[in-house]
Amino acid sequence: MSKRPAGTSRAGPSAKRTKSAHSAFGGPSADDQDPLTSQLTAPSSTALSIRSLPTTGVPTLITLCARVFVANLEFLFRPERREATKEGLKRLPDTVIPRLFSLLSASHPSLLSHPFISTFFLRGDPMVLTGSLPGVSSLTVQALSKLDPSLRELRLTALDKVSDAVVSRLLSGFPMLEVLILRGSTKLGKRTVEAAAKACKKLRAINLSYTSAPPASIALLTAECVELEVLKLAGVRNITDATFAMILHQDTGSTSSAERLPLACLRSLKLRHTLISEISLSRAMSHCRALSRLDVCFTPIRKLPVTSIGSPPLALEKLSLTSTPLTSSFLRTIGASQISAIFVSLHTLQIGALGASPSSSISTVTDSLTLTDPILESLNDLLVDCRVLERISLVGNTKLGVQTGVNSALANFVRKVGRRCKILNLAGIPRLKSSDLVGLLPLREGDEDSAAEEDSTAYAPSPLHTLVLNNTDVGDAAVTYIASCTELSTLEIAGTKFGYDSLFHILDSCTRLTTLDLTSCRGVRVGDRRRFFEKWRTLQVWQNRENS
Repeated sequence: MSKRPAGTSRAGPSAKRTKSAHSAFGGPSADDQDPLTSQLTAPSSTALSIRSLPTTGVPTLITLCARVFVANLEFLFRPERREATKEGLKRLPDTVIPRLFSLLSASHPSLLSHPFISTFFLRGDPMVLTGSLPGVSSLTVQALSKLDPSLRELRLTALDKVSDAVVSRLLSGFPMLEVLILRGSTKLGKRTVEAAAKACKKLRAINLSYTSAPPASIALLTAECVELEVLKLAGVRNITDATFAMILHQDTGSTSSAERLPLACLRSLKLRHTLISEISLSRAMSHCRALSRLDVCFTPIRKLPVTSIGSPPLALEKLSLTSTPLTSSFLRTIGASQISAIFVSLHTLQIGALGASPSSSISTVTDSLTLTDPILESLNDLLVDCRVLERISLVGNTKLGVQTGVNSALANFVRKVGRRCKILNLAGIPRLKSSDLVGLLPLREGDEDSAAEEDSTAYAPSPLHTLVLNNTDVGDAAVTYIASCTELSTLEIAGTKFGYDSLFHILDSCTRLTTLDLTSCRGVRVGDRRRFFEKWRTLQVWQNRENS
């Protein structure tokens, strides 16, 4: 590698960039990320270095116009142009308003006062209001009553000052509503849920996570809204085996007036941070046969239920088990049991901190962990047959990595399973070493590897676009392995030992890399961590001048 110029540390500060987009129907949302990652990898002061790559396609004219409007907002509202701008906003079609509001919410949240929002942006579908906007209040939510009654998607997230009564009155005016997201609006409870059950019978997706919804009201909702496909109840109090049976309508019988059984169409179920056990999990898996996404992180579940004889296994696409007290004996036998059949169709698997207490406090993740090297070896044999697996997380399994060498459990996992994925999270495994990542390298012609006999992708670069190695023992020795992942767009190496030369080599090789987490990265000066892309560009300019 070439010498580094002495003055390249004076690169300019990076621009702040914020993403703004609501998730697709039934898809991942803010609380869908691996639940231990934020605790294990996000110190009080993060050092993300971010850059934007040139777009390869041509944006639509509407998108271009919206971006120009947002970039020139303050200019357009100067006194001499204010009235013309207001008239222009009023003339915009309803289909454009949600997109424009989303862009403004990300770039100018402090300028979006209640009068501004209510005058120009309370129309269109979907309607999205969030507590991150200081101008959103109960008055803003009440003003939603003027929306078209045919509204199909309403998102009111993190509105912790909006009352149950306000939202319950609002919902009665939207009989066509299909998607209702209330995550984090902590005061919403009985009246809101029962109003939705009474008025919004076409609901297909509802998110009540971290609200005050009582189980009895949720049971009424699932009885009346029989087309529900997505039900998210993370962190809802008093969700136990007994109350979840009411929600499923198994023990007490259906109270629905419709012919279709409650939750017969359910595809996505989130019960993270509740008190359900494997009893409820067994009921859900036998009752909701269309289920494809299941999140039971931070629950007291000790094992997965066995499929009933004669019943086909669920075709699960996502299974989240992080911080569940799954026992060692269960994990040892999982590959040889009927349960292994539900893993075959998985696209996403989260098995972080297995064996830990359901408590969300990271201090509880200690000696109770059950995923060890021998157990991981047995899981490798199971996961190697999961040909569509794209995302996997082993975050926080601190007992892994006792074995060393090219045939260690972790090295075999990376070679046989991890390198085939698009997202690989190995954060919080202190014994993970650089040598364990050698499996990221593609095989060369003539190399002998049993995993490659049935997998031709072993000879191609890894498709990884997100690699998370925070708080591990990985360092400069892994640079060649990481640099071989040319599709990489996000690399998180907080708390590791990477130095400048290694990181420059990775950036030279991974041309699509846009996000680099260098928080507490001991080989990089504090002042360079947030603007590492700028430092690298300065180096390139210096080298070009030297070579010309």
